[in-house]
Amino acid sequence: MIIVKRKILSFVLGCTLALGNGIAQNYLHVDPRIGSEGLGRVFIGPSCPYGMVGGPKYGNILVMPFVGELNGTKHPAHRKDETIKLGYYSTKFEENGIKVEVTTGEKTSFYRFSYPADTKKNLLVDAGFFLGEQPVPDAREAQQFVGSEIQIISDNEITGYSRIRGGWNNGKAYTVYFYGEHLKCLAAVRLAS
Repeated sequence: MIIVKRKILSFVLGCTLALGNGIAQNYLHVDPRIGSEGLGRVFIGPSCPYGMVGGPKYGNILVMPFVGELNGTKHPAHRKDETIKLGYYSTKFEENGIKVEVTTGEKTSFYRFSYPADTKKNLLVDAGFFLGEQPVPDAREAQQFVGSEIQIISDNEITGYSRIRGGWNNGKAYTVYFYGEHLKCLAAVRLAS
């Protein structure tokens, strides 16, 4: 009886390991760029848990690294050397040489900005920014700003939220929270809400 139980356990364990290995390799066949050109509304950056959902939703809170002085919020950033993989995105901006890397965990994003040496390193965090702003409320995929707040916790930490309604499912208002740290290395952090 013990031998039969061990064989069954070995079979179940073997099947589980085989299935696990097969599933773990499926990500190699995913191309996050599919649907991102033309009228495609696919976010090619890493997103979790709702990756690759079309239309404006969760495109909130602008985080923009820049060098030099801030002149408005429009800083052209032509990308080169892009790496697009499931769960990871990186690029380098031609104009200023800043390298941006983004990855995710469950319900969070991690950003790393690598600035060129001997530059004035800056970061803009705009909690009032969102995708899909339309003059007609409740238009297809339109979002409307409800409110936002940013708090400076210390010289090294900020936290806040943005509250938006609408989006691809015209749903009720939702809140996106954020927390940032390791800001001391920057010349300035510009906050907008």
